[in-house]
Amino acid sequence: MRNFISLVLSFCIIMASVPVVSLFYKKQTPCAGESESTAAQTKTVQNTTEKTQQAESTSASARKADKIAVYLHKEDKTVQADLDFYILSVLAKEIDIHAPEEALKAQAVCIYTFLKHAMEQSGDTDYDITDDPAHHQAFLTRAQLKSFWGESYKENYQKLQKIVDAVKGEYLSYEGQTVLAAYHSSNAGKTESAAVYWGEDYPYLQPVTSIGDTLCERYKTKVVFTPEALKTALEKARDKTFSFPESPSDWLGEIHTSPSGTVLDIAIAGATLTGREMRELLALKSSFFTLRYVKGNFLLKVSGYGHGVGLSQEGAKYMASLGFSYKDILLHYYNGVAIKDENAL
Repeated sequence: MRNFISLVLSFCIIMASVPVVSLFYKKQTPCAGESESTAAQTKTVQNTTEKTQQAESTSASARKADKIAVYLHKEDKTVQADLDFYILSVLAKEIDIHAPEEALKAQAVCIYTFLKHAMEQSGDTDYDITDDPAHHQAFLTRAQLKSFWGESYKENYQKLQKIVDAVKGEYLSYEGQTVLAAYHSSNAGKTESAAVYWGEDYPYLQPVTSIGDTLCERYKTKVVFTPEALKTALEKARDKTFSFPESPSDWLGEIHTSPSGTVLDIAIAGATLTGREMRELLALKSSFFTLRYVKGNFLLKVSGYGHGVGLSQEGAKYMASLGFSYKDILLHYYNGVAIKDENAL
């Protein structure tokens, strides 16, 4: 009990000193959340200077729409969805429906902010956003949502509709422009900067403490590779030249990590790879990992799930359980942003 009280007090001190954030991206760049999106947000953040400068001149109709054109990438077709249903559907797919209400509200604001920014950056495409979690947000049509929830469809729909209604029209803005509200499932106790993971530095996506993630044991995983399996996986990196010493114990060199715990780079088999490259080659849940050679095999211990940038869903759940509001949560994870309400304009 004493440890728990100390943890809560530490968290309150942190919250008193930490502001909030954003991030801009082009149409085909990283996205957001718990299921597919969190694992797949690994595309490079592209330079969006021109798009950012143009955002202020985006028409009101583009910033606020009742119908959303969603491109279903597997079916190669575009469907129309009501705005509220779109947010509800993504919410259902991207985060645990049993999460505390304030965490669900924070996620709903992120989803709408992400959509709004995508629409402002969509250019001359015939859709507003895709359902491809590698680029945007996971989305389910009404028929897919009914299948996803089964007998709980009506109950779950009503629950999430209340969440969507509660934050309707609210979005995150940085210096007057809609932000890219990147989010992930969990990290190793501290979020990561966009600069570390995507190579672009933004003042509003900087590391912040995320205590709830350290308490989430289900996101701590172990992965074991035989030397042969690891060699096969590494050789998929076509732009690297490896030299594998006869003894696998000699394959490993230095590993450098960021203050958040993300692997920045690792020397292995005569080559240097980034943590992100290792994550993708080995299909790891995150770039928060350690690697050792133990008893003839390579052991990786991985913390968290996702890129680690922006809002942490596990962190949001924990903050909500302590009584923090969805606004508190958003202002903690996105540094320097404002929460705006279109309905108040």
